[in-house]
Amino acid sequence: MPALLKKKKFQFSKKAFFFTCSFFFLFYICLFSQESKPLARLVSQIVLNWHIQPQALNDATSNRIFELYIKALDPRKEYFTQNDIKILSKYRFKQDEAIKQENLEFVTFSRTLLLKRLKKTKENINKILSKPISFQESAIIHLNPDNRDYPLNIYNKYYLWKHLLSLNVMNTYLELYQKKHPEFNKESLPKLDESLEKEARDSVKKEALRQISRLESYDPHHFTTLWIDAFSNAHDPHTTYFPPEDKEDFDISMTGQLEGIGALLSEEKGYIKVSRLIVGGAAWRQKGLEAEDIILKVAQNKKEPVSIVDLPLRKAVHLIRGKKNTLVHLTVKKPDNRIKTISIKRDVIVIEESYAKGILIKSKDKKSSYGLISLPSFYRNFKNNKARNATQDVESLLSYFNTKNIDGLIIDVRNNGGGSLQDAIDITGQFIEKGPILQVKQKSGQVNVLIDKDPSILFKGPMIVLINKLSGSASEILAAALQDYNRAIILGSPHSFGKGSVQTIFNLDQLTKNRWQKASDQELGSIKLTIQKFYRVNGASTQYKGIHPDIIAPSLQDHLDIGEQNYDYALPFSSVKQVEWTPWKPSYIKEDILSKSKERIRTSTAFQKINEYVHYLRTKNQEPTTISYSAMLKDRLAQEQKAKALDDLVHINHKAKFFASNKAAKREKELNKTLKADLVIQEALAIFDDIFDDIFDNDFVKLFLRDIWYILYYNY
Repeated sequence: MPALLKKKKFQFSKKAFFFTCSFFFLFYICLFSQESKPLARLVSQIVLNWHIQPQALNDATSNRIFELYIKALDPRKEYFTQNDIKILSKYRFKQDEAIKQENLEFVTFSRTLLLKRLKKTKENINKILSKPISFQESAIIHLNPDNRDYPLNIYNKYYLWKHLLSLNVMNTYLELYQKKHPEFNKESLPKLDESLEKEARDSVKKEALRQISRLESYDPHHFTTLWIDAFSNAHDPHTTYFPPEDKEDFDISMTGQLEGIGALLSEEKGYIKVSRLIVGGAAWRQKGLEAEDIILKVAQNKKEPVSIVDLPLRKAVHLIRGKKNTLVHLTVKKPDNRIKTISIKRDVIVIEESYAKGILIKSKDKKSSYGLISLPSFYRNFKNNKARNATQDVESLLSYFNTKNIDGLIIDVRNNGGGSLQDAIDITGQFIEKGPILQVKQKSGQVNVLIDKDPSILFKGPMIVLINKLSGSASEILAAALQDYNRAIILGSPHSFGKGSVQTIFNLDQLTKNRWQKASDQELGSIKLTIQKFYRVNGASTQYKGIHPDIIAPSLQDHLDIGEQNYDYALPFSSVKQVEWTPWKPSYIKEDILSKSKERIRTSTAFQKINEYVHYLRTKNQEPTTISYSAMLKDRLAQEQKAKALDDLVHINHKAKFFASNKAAKREKELNKTLKADLVIQEALAIFDDIFDDIFDNDFVKLFLRDIWYILYYNY
C-alpha cells in the first residue's frame, strides 16, 4: 500500500468517549434499591435520569403521552369519533401520575373502548359491502388523515368507512378488469361488469375484516407496551421502548440480515414501509421496489394475497422472508399513490453487496477519470474487531483509485441512514490534514471534541458528496465536516434527514439481573435512549434542520415529508461554541463552479420535469379525493401520463463509462445503465468538467502544465 494510504489512527480529546455514558449508567443501576420495579416506572426512571433532554412529568408531558398513544391506537382516524376522544380526554393530563404509579386504568379503558368501536366497524363493513357499491358517487374526502379530523359521531364514521371502502372496491375492480381486458383504455368508461364488482367487493370485505380481527387479537400487554412507548417517544422520536419480540425486529434491521428480498423495512402509522434496499439484493436487482414504497399485501407463490396493513413488523417480515428461489408477490403503494404488484424471487442476501462499492468512471473524452464510492451505511461489528468495517473498505477503494490516477472523487451517501459514529469520524479524517471533526454534547452539558491528529490524507483531489432526505446521522457528520472544511461540494436534496443525536440500547433484563427483584418472570425488553447530540465544528447542530447542500438537485423525494422536522416532539435545533479549524483551499473558484451548476440545473429539461411532477404530487396530496369511478380513472390516467413523461426522459447526457472496481460486480452493462440514468451523478460529472475547465484550458501548453500540477499537488 502506498505511503499516502498509511492507516490513520485517531486520538480523541476524551479517551474511551464512547463508553462513558454506558459506564455511569450501569453504575447508577447498581445503586438502585432491591425492590420490585414495575416496567413503566423502571423505563421512566431510566429515561428521566439519562435522556439528553428529559421532559418533566407534568401536564405538558402528559398531553404528549396522551396524543402519541391515541395516534398509535388509531393512526388513520378511522375507529374513534370526536366524542370518543372527548371521553378519553379526561385522562389527558393524568398520564404523569399514571406513569409514576404504573396505573393502567387509562390503558384498560382505551382498549375496551377501541374493542367496542372495532366491533361496530365490523358490522358497518358487513352492511356496506353486502350490496353493490355505487360507482357514480360524488362524495369528497381527504385520504390523508393529517388533513381531516376524527369523524364527528358514529353516523359520520359510517359514511367515512362507506367512502373508503367504495374507493377500495373501485381500485380493486380496476385491477381485476385490466387483467381480464389487457387492451383496456382508461380514457373510456366501459359498462360495469357486475361479476367483477362482486369479486372486488368480496375481496375488499375479506381484507377489511381481517384487518379488524388482527387489531382485536392484541392482548392487554400489547396496549401497555404502546403506552410505555408513547412515554418514551414523548421525549424524542428515537427514544423507544422495545418489547422482547420487537427488539428482535430491531436487531434484524440493524444487522441487515433481511433474508428474502433484501429490503430494510419499518412500521409507520400501521403501514409497512420500505426504508431502503440492500444494494445487490433480490429487490435491488429486480428494480421494481423502491425506498418509501408501502407494502399493502403479500402473496406466496400462487396463493391469495394477504393484507399486512396494521400487522406488526415482525409478522410482516416473517411473511415476506422465505427460502431462496421462491417467489413472493408484493402489492405496494408508491409515494405518488400508484398501486403496483411486484414479484420478487427471494435470494440469500450477499453481505458483500451491502458494503462500500467503488466505481471507476471514464469521461466521454477519455481524458479524465473519477472515482465513485457508494456507501450504503457506516457499518462495523463491535463484537468482532476482525470483521469488515466501512473505514477499511473505503481506504481500500481509495488505494485502488489512486492506482488509476483519478481526477476527482464522488462519495454517495444518499439513503444512508447512518451507523457507526467511529467510522463516520475515521472516513472524514481520510480527506483532511488534521483538526476537529465533530463536537458531541453530553447530558451534563460537557462538550467533547473529536479530533483528527493524523496529517496524512488519502485523497487530495476535488470531491463531491451526494446527499438526499434519507441521508441521516453519520452521513450528516461526514457531509457537514467536509462542507465546513470546504473540502467537498455537497450536492443533493434541499436538506438531509436532520438526525443529530446518538442512541444507546439497554437490555432491561440484563440490567436488572441480580440487582433487584422483577415484578414477574416476564421478559422486560429493551430501551433505546437518546444520550448525546452532535454539533458541527462551526457550532451548529445537525439536529432537526439537517445539512443544506451547496447545490440543490431536484428529486422525486422532494414531495415527501421526510426528515426529523416531520416527527412529533423531535429535539430542536441548537448550537454550541464553534471550535478553531483550518478550511481547505480548493484549486478552483468555488463560487463560479456553484453558479454554473445551479444554472445548468435550472435550465435542465429533466430537472424541470421533476420539479413539475413534485409540484403536482404535493398539490394532489393536499386536495380531497372524489369518490367516483370516472374521477378515479381520470386521476390515474393523468398521473400515469406524468410518470411516463419522466420515464421517457433521456438521462444519458455525459456518456461516461462506468467500471466496477472489484470482481464482485460483474453486471457492468446493468451498472452503466443504472448510473447513467442517475441525474445527480450526471450533474456531479458535469461539475468536475467545470472544475477542470476552470483550472486548465484545452490547449497543449495548459495540458502540459496540468500534468505537472498533478504530480506536484498529489505528492506534496
